[in-house]
Amino acid sequence: MNESVIVGFYGFSNAGKTTLITNLITQLTEKNFKVASVKQTNHSYSIDSPGKDTWKHAKAGADLVCFQTEIETSFIVKQQMSIEKIKQIMNCFNCFDIILVEGAKDKDIQKIRLDEETPLRENTLFTFDGDVNKIISIIEKQRNRRE
Repeated sequence: MNESVIVGFYGFSNAGKTTLITNLITQLTEKNFKVASVKQTNHSYSIDSPGKDTWKHAKAGADLVCFQTEIETSFIVKQQMSIEKIKQIMNCFNCFDIILVEGAKDKDIQKIRLDEETPLRENTLFTFDGDVNKIISIIEKQRNRRE
């Protein structure tokens, strides 16, 4: 099993993280990359909705709730996880070339800063200068090294 390349992106609110990541996802999938994404936030809330069946399952004590429909499968794990643990779980799917992390708080992953005003974080590759191809090139090189 090849381990996924993981790259994080960070910057102040409205710095363009989501726009950049969605652009990267589009371009990478066009190049036949299998892409996963993680959104990290400083807020304490759940994507689950009170009163819904999945919420009731978790409220009853389920540590993992899976929601399956005809078009997708969602997993809700009722615990905070490190990015390393998330990566391990995603690698179990054995199908992702790249994991893009919006927020990128973990010091151990390589990351790209989106604006000069945001304090530099450990393991930052560079500050984004608008050149998406530079990021894609880095991702392609890292993937080729792991194959």
